[in-house]
Amino acid sequence: FAQPADTSAFDTYRSETDESLKAQSDRLETLAGQLENGTDLSSLEQGQAELQDTLSTLSDQLTETRDTVAALSTRLDEVESRPLTEGASEAATAAYEAELKKLQDAMAAQRAEIEQMVSRAEELETEAETTAQGTLRRAALSRILTALDAGGGYADALADLQETGMEVPEPLTRSADSGVATLPELQESFPDAARAALAAARNASAEAGESGGLSAFIRTQLGARSLEPREGDDPDAILSRAEAATNAGRLTDALAEIEALPEVARAELSDWAGQAARRLEAVAAAQQLSEELN
Repeated sequence: FAQPADTSAFDTYRSETDESLKAQSDRLETLAGQLENGTDLSSLEQGQAELQDTLSTLSDQLTETRDTVAALSTRLDEVESRPLTEGASEAATAAYEAELKKLQDAMAAQRAEIEQMVSRAEELETEAETTAQGTLRRAALSRILTALDAGGGYADALADLQETGMEVPEPLTRSADSGVATLPELQESFPDAARAALAAARNASAEAGESGGLSAFIRTQLGARSLEPREGDDPDAILSRAEAATNAGRLTDALAEIEALPEVARAELSDWAGQAARRLEAVAAAQQLSEELN
């Protein structure tokens, strides 16, 4: 009788495929660790390329394994189709059929196993793509957040983020080229803007005949203003609270205080308020993206 096909080749490919799957899984964990440890983008991109190489090699091995299983299956079909030799003893026939049945069962089990390995490889490929995309998104967003804190444009980082297919809110795209004012810059520039606003308010009050007496006249001439937050609805009190809020990093509260100023005072603060508003909008948009990624 013809000897049934052996399956040693499949066992070899199965071992190699299992090793590739384990290497792929380890590489994904390494890439995730790189993100947590703050690895720069070039390293992350290199890791993504290595992942793609691993996936390509794994795909080739799976294709080769499938071909091997197909060849074994063809050989088995050929054996099954051959008529038993006439005149063979019942014992020989029974032994042959038993061996053939064992091979049929082994082939069925191996077909199921190779499909499981293919499924695992496809899951790993999807996971690798998702991990790589998420890593690139987080790296690009990290660069944007750094620019928002330190100052300067972030157009390149924004372009990298958009290339991943992520939708970027308009406040971030609007300020990408020039960036937004940093909090320290807004804190430093507020006093000059406040003095101009207070002078405008006092001049308007004087022209309206609301001088407020000698002390108010002296404060106007000297440009004196309150440096500590105080209660009241006069421009000096409002600006003192707005400055305190700015120094505390509460730009939203500062802008709300400014809205209560007379129009002439608000006009002097319009540039400062515009810079503060653009910063708030950009930071809020970046934080929204960060929450989506997490």
